[in-house]
Amino acid sequence: MPIHHDVRDSRAGREYSKSIVEVVQGVMESLPGFLNGMKYYFDPRDVHRPTFYQLYKIQDMNYLYQLKFDLTFHPSHHRVLTQGSNDVSPKFETNRLIIEADFIPIVQIDKVDGFPSLIIEESITDTWIGETGRGYYLQGIWLDREITKFFSKLFLQPGQRMYPFYPIHCKYQAICQSLNVFSPEARKKRLAAHHNIRRFILKYLDNIEAALRNNEFSEDLDAFSMIRQKVPAPLMNVWKDVSVKAYLNNDDIREYLVEDSLF
Repeated sequence: MPIHHDVRDSRAGREYSKSIVEVVQGVMESLPGFLNGMKYYFDPRDVHRPTFYQLYKIQDMNYLYQLKFDLTFHPSHHRVLTQGSNDVSPKFETNRLIIEADFIPIVQIDKVDGFPSLIIEESITDTWIGETGRGYYLQGIWLDREITKFFSKLFLQPGQRMYPFYPIHCKYQAICQSLNVFSPEARKKRLAAHHNIRRFILKYLDNIEAALRNNEFSEDLDAFSMIRQKVPAPLMNVWKDVSVKAYLNNDDIREYLVEDSLF
């Protein structure tokens, strides 16, 4: 795939488009239904992570299902067929499909040049709270990860461990869901649950943010205990059939398998 693209050009080049079509054909042959109902979006700022999307609506709320393929070269997962250059990525083969899949709440849909322009529901305030370190070691301190732990742990069974998979997470300053199942039927079921989960979290969002301003997440936080007691029983069962197992791959590197007996 071509490496360079002018970010001012919203059109994909011919060679680039050909590469994406080949990837999509391979995915559709190997995973029927994986991309059903979805549309492709070309992002000139992120050419090696092509985006597919589908819009859903529940009651008066819209949701974006966003699926990103990571087509950058990963030495531990990919085998080089042809070396790359400064202008073209290496040609490689793999049996691993690296993706990122999320449900994102949308508050407004406009049209810009014939394409939908989506406004995200940014219900979470600025998650940047300061800096740590000095000089080259200066790093920002963000609450996103702690908020994600708080969100997800609310809806897991007592003692259920899902590290490093946190299904409800803070992203784009919104209450999002990371998917572990991808068929059209599974998407709809997970989205229906997420709609109710998001509405529940919104009631207590101020309490959650206040509790994490000066504390790392812990299940011993008073705010967590108080909110967890109020979670409706059906929402506690959404991920009861999901488990995460750690194992070593052929290179003795730890990986995690997310199993879901519901689907």
